[in-house]
Amino acid sequence: MVRRQIAPCWFLPAGARDAKEMVVVIRTVVNPDGRVREAKIDASGFQMANPFYRAMAESALRAVKNPECQPFKLPLEKYNEWQVMVLTFRPGEML
Repeated sequence: MVRRQIAPCWFLPAGARDAKEMVVVIRTVVNPDGRVREAKIDASGFQMANPFYRAMAESALRAVKNPECQPFKLPLEKYNEWQVMVLTFRPGEML
C-alpha cells in the first residue's frame, strides 16, 4: 500500500551501476495522520561508501520524505502496527 504511494516520488539516479542488485532500507516513524515524522537510511558505512549505493539510498529517502506522496493512506485503527515502518526499496523491480 505504502509502496504504491511512494513510487511516483522515487526517481532512480541515472547511471547507477548494479542497481538491479541493490536493496535500500529506510526506517520511518509515521504520525497518526500518515505523515512521516522521521526517516533514515539503514545502511552500513561500507554500503554508504559506494557512491552509487549512496545516490540510490538518498533518492529513496527523498521519496519517503516528499510531501507530494504523503500522507500515507493507512487505517488509523492499526496505527500501533504501522507507526514504525521499515521500507525496502529494490531498484531492480522498477527497471
